[in-house]
Amino acid sequence: MINIKKIIDGLDAEDLCRYCVHHDYCDDSVKCYGGESIYPPCADGLSENDFDMECYLQDMEESDET
Repeated sequence: MINIKKIIDGLDAEDLCRYCVHHDYCDDSVKCYGGESIYPPCADGLSENDFDMECYLQDMEESDET
């Protein structure tokens, strides 16, 4: 069985954003438009539920092929 938490702990911030399920609509930074700050979904850390394992495994498979 794959330990997702261990994978998440081993990735840098850029890769975490790449494998985050919110990546398509998140601009990766805190925004403030005069009111309360708006934080990205993973501001408290990327959880196992937010990790796109399918994308990660596909990238690992492609890197093994090269």
